[in-house]
Amino acid sequence: MKKKRLKQFTSVVLTLTLAVQPVIVGAQELDVPAENFDSAEVFADAKEEETEPAATETENDSEEENLEIVGEQPDLENPESEVEEIDITDDFSDSETDEMQLESSQQIELEEQEFTTDAAGTSISGNNTTADTASVISVNATYTDYIKSYDDVSWYKFRISNPGYISFKFTHDYVDSSGNYWEAYLYDMDKSCLNSYDYRGTETSVTGGNIGVPAGTYYIKVKKGGSGYKDVNYNIKVNYTSSSIWEKEFNDTYSSPNVMTLDTNKTYYGSIMKYSDVDWYKFKISSPGYISLKFGHDYVEESGNYWEAYLYNPEMNCLNYYYYQGNNTSATGENIGVPAGTYYIKVQKGGSGYKEVNYNVKINYTASSVWEKEFNDDYNSANTISINKTYYGSIMKYSDVDWYKFKVSKIDSVSLKFTHKYMESNGYYWCVDLYNSSFSKLKTYDLRGTDSSKTMPKIRLSAGTYYLKVAKDGSGYSSVDYTIKINPSHTHAYKNVITKATPKANGKIVKTCSCGATNGTTVLYAANKISLSPSSCTYNGKVRKPSVVVKGSNGAAINSSYYTVSYPSGRKNVGSYGIKVTFKGSYYQGSVTKQFVIKPAATSIAAIASVSKGFRVRWKEQSVQTTGYQIQYSRNSNFSNGTTVSVKNNKKTVETCKRLTGSKKYYVRVRTYKEVNGKTYYSAWSAAKTVTTKK
Repeated sequence: MKKKRLKQFTSVVLTLTLAVQPVIVGAQELDVPAENFDSAEVFADAKEEETEPAATETENDSEEENLEIVGEQPDLENPESEVEEIDITDDFSDSETDEMQLESSQQIELEEQEFTTDAAGTSISGNNTTADTASVISVNATYTDYIKSYDDVSWYKFRISNPGYISFKFTHDYVDSSGNYWEAYLYDMDKSCLNSYDYRGTETSVTGGNIGVPAGTYYIKVKKGGSGYKDVNYNIKVNYTSSSIWEKEFNDTYSSPNVMTLDTNKTYYGSIMKYSDVDWYKFKISSPGYISLKFGHDYVEESGNYWEAYLYNPEMNCLNYYYYQGNNTSATGENIGVPAGTYYIKVQKGGSGYKEVNYNVKINYTASSVWEKEFNDDYNSANTISINKTYYGSIMKYSDVDWYKFKVSKIDSVSLKFTHKYMESNGYYWCVDLYNSSFSKLKTYDLRGTDSSKTMPKIRLSAGTYYLKVAKDGSGYSSVDYTIKINPSHTHAYKNVITKATPKANGKIVKTCSCGATNGTTVLYAANKISLSPSSCTYNGKVRKPSVVVKGSNGAAINSSYYTVSYPSGRKNVGSYGIKVTFKGSYYQGSVTKQFVIKPAATSIAAIASVSKGFRVRWKEQSVQTTGYQIQYSRNSNFSNGTTVSVKNNKKTVETCKRLTGSKKYYVRVRTYKEVNGKTYYSAWSAAKTVTTKK
């Protein structure tokens, strides 16, 4: 507030002229109790004293004040006179000039109000007292309206074309009272309330928190507040930004259609917009690995817990939960080993309430075959591990237990190696128990925070199945990653043991130690997808050589260095030829023969004529590498129920077909054929011709 002060030392008459704009929205009548003055004069209408037009006043930075002082003026160089201060904080009535006669030794403070509201927006007109008659507004634009009476309600609606986030900005002319004079409600397309807001008279501009929303139509309702109403102008504005990485309300349950499916290793945003708000998300893990939840938020200058996050597995069992403080803007949880599946995140207010600021979530995910898979909290769900291989895990909370099982193929002395990130504490944080298949405890190991790597003494085990249980220890637990490894008494030396693949069966490569331990298997897929290109062709008097393509049963091509192709002699005349593929090398064996066919050359119909109850057809001679011809005719264009006539002379080119139905249309076609070693090979059919028989 700008303040101008005038000090009076003797009885003076102060004439105050205020040049104001024609309309002051929200102006109130000045209430000055008469007992504050020895003599109080009635306020006079002074509109005629205005000398500057409204346009000129708009250009000025503040309202003009003309002060006329009658009597002795104060010593402005010595302002420390003892005076009584009077603060005048009420707005004046429209276009009034107030004359006041005050006692000496009184000081007047004139407060010029600096409004922080937006520039006046588009005025709202018409009846918008219900949702059905709501005024249509645009996002990112300012609109002006006011509460007209105690029972007045104003509705507005706007359209969101794409998912994103919105915030509601409300400004109003200044009211010298801290009471709540406006209430605003934001509704989604189903008329469910997204959020509600209260606005005080002294707070001239308030912007609500961001709210993630899907595309659709939304509504705003504005009404009087709990302290009544003020018929001063207010402005509303819906700030909107399109975004594919913001939550979409309502997502208050895990089964809500608005629950977003998050991509792993990507950041998404949301906000807890009110006390009861809950935000659910889901994400999919395509293969086993480990995850961690990263949570961040805008800074809050308080240490209270304002957010809680819960992580659930596909069966909706809680993997872990987290609390986040206002002044700690980023935190990443421990690594958690998980199998493939769909997982869920729930974010809600914390124990200290909530803050309507943006937060962000990110699921860090790394695929891995050597991480534990939760839940493995009992021996029935123990993860199977191999001897002489390192595996990873974490005790993610106080009650977490990790079970593993392994097999010993023959009597052996083994040792357990346990490692973790170094900790500045000598306390015991991990307890590892070793059980046999009858669940008799064989050994217990306690691991300190300062023991970042420790190999236990060897223990002799008979052939069989054994279990390891990892849990918290006497000093509590640590969520840092740990590793376990069962070391055998000797170092494995693995060699490839190969079972060759054939055209009918898969083979395999197994890394095998002399002690019988194995360390991985590679499948050699059966070579059963062999094709010729082309598989057949038409006789042209030249030698033909088709190419060969060899693939495994998984569809992957097999390198030509693993097989040879043998072609028979000839491959020029009509007939069938066997192309042999023989496999060789370390990984494949066996052979396959594929047949390649050369067909006789085709012919075509030269002429066709009708005869009584029949037709005569002539075709082009094709006597090389043919035995004869076939004529086929039918009443149907697809030659269903057709009749085939063979001509066993490759020199003959005319044939008459009789005993047909007179005055009927027939379809006719011709092809060649060749008999070789008791098998008949046919050319393609010629193009069909039509003929109508005579009576």
